[in-house]
Amino acid sequence: HTSTSQAPHTSQAPQRCIALRPPEVDWVSFLPKQFGKLIKPADQEWISQCLYERTGQLRQDLAQNWFHPPSPCKPTTSPPNPHSYFRQRMFLWAPMRMWSIPLKCTQCNRKMHHSGIYTKVREVIDIDSKYYLVGGDYPRCSKCMVPVCPWSIDILKQLDPSHRNKFPAILTTHLALDRKCVTLMKPRTIGNSSSYLQQALQEIHSEEWARRTVDYLSDCELHKKTGVLTQT
Repeated sequence: HTSTSQAPHTSQAPQRCIALRPPEVDWVSFLPKQFGKLIKPADQEWISQCLYERTGQLRQDLAQNWFHPPSPCKPTTSPPNPHSYFRQRMFLWAPMRMWSIPLKCTQCNRKMHHSGIYTKVREVIDIDSKYYLVGGDYPRCSKCMVPVCPWSIDILKQLDPSHRNKFPAILTTHLALDRKCVTLMKPRTIGNSSSYLQQALQEIHSEEWARRTVDYLSDCELHKKTGVLTQT
């Protein structure tokens, strides 16, 4: 009599499928490096999300000029972030991309093409706050290979009056002022000087800053009370 030995039966536990989380997107890395010199850290991520896809490609559906920052998060277990109360708007200028307006090279009169984001951002003084001016077009001539500033006089004067009037600011080499502020200078009344306008704008900006500060301190108090209730 011969006995055959059987291999012991081992039951394998069913394998669990691990759901892979999508990798965290480093939105700020998509922005041109020069943006970081002017755009506040609290504004960099939301601005990048308005301009880019998750893959880092520039959005193709850019159809609006004004973008507003997200509201500060309501206080929970984490204290309020003070920087989120002082974010600034963004104005995106992209006449070629948004309205398919052909622009010609100022040197050879050839049609230019746009290539990505203009690498220089400007900060514009408005009536009660400031905003960022971002160029969604970087006009270039395929022959001259000379990049052109998207809001230069040579570019703006190629637009029809309706589209040209959408550009909101008057720029110098170092400063930028919203056109509404310049309009306040038009009445030729006694005492209506540039220094008076500067003082008035500073006062309005101070009031807006104070209002945002009160919102932040109020949320701090709410967070403090919530923390006390949680502990008790």
